[in-house]
Amino acid sequence: MAISSAPVLGASNTFGRPTMDHLLDHHPRDEMTRELAHHVMQQHIGCPITVCAVKLQAKTFLVHTKRLVPQSTPRTRFGF
Repeated sequence: MAISSAPVLGASNTFGRPTMDHLLDHHPRDEMTRELAHHVMQQHIGCPITVCAVKLQAKTFLVHTKRLVPQSTPRTRFGF
């Protein structure tokens, strides 16, 4: 029998608090809340928005709810 090391949603860490492993998944969520959108933006700070579906979903949610005002000109990253 194989033992999976994949994170389990709703699993608890050693302190009995829920883990945030599900935030590291790059797939879009069924539902987005303000709190979840902020957590996703923090956890996926290094992900390009063009390839990370959940970060795009979170940013779109925050813009539509007027919690984030995007820059008028896109940011250019050199060397990436």
